[in-house]
Amino acid sequence: MKMRKSPMDRVLPCLLVVLIVSIAGFGGSEFDTAPVSGKVMHDGKPVTGGSLTFRPVNPTPGGETANLGKPATAAVQSDGTYVLGTYKKNDGAVPGQHKVSYSAPVVEVQWVEKDGDMKPASDTASPYDGLRPKVAQVEVKDGRNQIDIELVSKK
Repeated sequence: MKMRKSPMDRVLPCLLVVLIVSIAGFGGSEFDTAPVSGKVMHDGKPVTGGSLTFRPVNPTPGGETANLGKPATAAVQSDGTYVLGTYKKNDGAVPGQHKVSYSAPVVEVQWVEKDGDMKPASDTASPYDGLRPKVAQVEVKDGRNQIDIELVSKK
């Protein structure tokens, strides 16, 4: 005699797999993050664009090369403020030491015809090209972090 399976016999194993995957954190982050925000300045004025990257590093040179977490990124807003995100928008950065880098905003080039050739209408460089963080490494601590970044010339 053949036993007929109920719909629950098919659904229950699927629900069990979903539960196990959820508990294991599949697809989520393996590192906790701490909120990080601040202001980016140059020559005492807010930087009005660009982006920041905080890349986790070992606190001492030559330390272990273990996975320290994913880098955090942020867009610099028109008032110079930023809020870092690692695994989702504005979730912060993994606590620990981070190497900070800055990328100047991309400038949209307007082209004009001049003497039969197409030439840029104005300077194509961002006013922030060639700048780097004055302090190359910062520490993100557990809890809320306010980390202001001063940009200086790469010279």
